[in-house]
Amino acid sequence: MKKTTLLLLLIGCARLSGFAQTPEITSWKINTAKSFLISLTNDTIITDVEAVYYDNTYVYVKSSGVPSYYKFANNNGNVNAAVDKKYVFKISRTPQPAATPPSNLNGGPCGLVIDGSTFFNPEDARSYQNANNWHQLAYYFESMDFDSTYGHSSPQNEYHHHVVDIAYVDTSVHNKHSPLIGFAFDGYPVYGPYGYSDANDASSAIKRMTPSWQKRNITQRTAYANGTNLQPSQYGPAVGGQYPLGCYREDYEYIASSGTLDTHNGRFCKTPEYPNGIYAYFATIDSLNKPLYPEYVGQTFYGTPAQGNMGPSGGQNTIPGTATLYVKTTTSVNELNGVDFSFYPNPAQNVLTIQTNGANAYGFEMMDMNGQIIARETLTNSTEQMDVSNLSAGTYVIAITDNATGKKSVNRCVKL
Repeated sequence: MKKTTLLLLLIGCARLSGFAQTPEITSWKINTAKSFLISLTNDTIITDVEAVYYDNTYVYVKSSGVPSYYKFANNNGNVNAAVDKKYVFKISRTPQPAATPPSNLNGGPCGLVIDGSTFFNPEDARSYQNANNWHQLAYYFESMDFDSTYGHSSPQNEYHHHVVDIAYVDTSVHNKHSPLIGFAFDGYPVYGPYGYSDANDASSAIKRMTPSWQKRNITQRTAYANGTNLQPSQYGPAVGGQYPLGCYREDYEYIASSGTLDTHNGRFCKTPEYPNGIYAYFATIDSLNKPLYPEYVGQTFYGTPAQGNMGPSGGQNTIPGTATLYVKTTTSVNELNGVDFSFYPNPAQNVLTIQTNGANAYGFEMMDMNGQIIARETLTNSTEQMDVSNLSAGTYVIAITDNATGKKSVNRCVKL
């Protein structure tokens, strides 16, 4: 029975493997060793991207939303601690320009970093005197809450970045194209701040990408950039002191072609991952390596975000049963340091089958999501079965340790 099940799985993988593995599939930071963090509340969180699935239409990215560099011990000064968000986001494999560019205003996630955490638009979802007229920018009003990578957690415990994630971008490197650091929810890639000076020539000099959103020449916040004069009850604070020019969204105006990027903070260009060219966003910084508005995506998207990604309930998509699991073809350090094991079915209802290479004895532990060990065994056969029929429905963590070498790998399973 086991051999039949494995054979069917192999046939399915072979049938689906014809889908091309392009950068939106292969660029994610996948936690192949299933290393994890223990949160401040003793929850076990598998960090970075747990798995990537794909079909002809979408890439499905499964993650906790918590990157491996996140620090729970002192929370790096963050007001809110990150929690496992159990995300499944989907990224379009064939993004298209939107006839009417959708808004990217009023806070909230607008894309996904390669480690499976989100990046937000520049705002912090607050406004001056809560009047909804002058909208605060997170880098000014919340930077004291940022960790060493410019990230922090929301009141809903969602770890995210509003500005360039310096965990993946060395802003001091000016002589080569910046790395791909994520994808916006409309499916287009996001890069660090440096690109080719000639958008159509990958051999051209490297240049810092600059936004065409510029600070307005104002001393009073009594009107918008479009000429709309406000009522006194709608005024913002005078420019200066505690409220310098540039700390509100309305302090900026779009001046076409004043920078290298368009109104969405991107351009159509060649990149290392897309040598034939693609529309791409850039995480912008100034000449002093400080974040520069609008940082990731502008006030509107270039394309249309996939349904199910945005909003308070975003990131809870369902992976189709016909989707292919992406398996990395290269071996990472984490994989070398871990234990090669597999288990099925997942989700499990009555019996869980665990497979190892059988060369050594292995320690098996199953923990609930509070980190409590609920089962412990020694595995001496390459295939062993565990009775899980009496477990409560929910998510559990499996840890396998090679007793001879001490190497350990962790994965997550679901009990129906």
